[in-house]
Amino acid sequence: MEADGEMTPRKILGAVPAAFQASEADNATTLGGVASTSFLRSDDTDTIVASTATTLLTIQQNGAGDILS
Repeated sequence: MEADGEMTPRKILGAVPAAFQASEADNATTLGGVASTSFLRSDDTDTIVASTATTLLTIQQNGAGDILS
């Protein structure tokens, strides 16, 4: 039996589903590689904690209006 040219080369599906599931699990706990615990929520009370003496938060306004209300 002769193989059709458009059917070759074949790619064997092996561990692809397992690799896909692992990457999806990582996406559930990170955003761009940053842990979800590193973000603040605007719809819930949140606390920022620093463990070093560096600047914790900088707010810069480049226009008129309230920064916080």
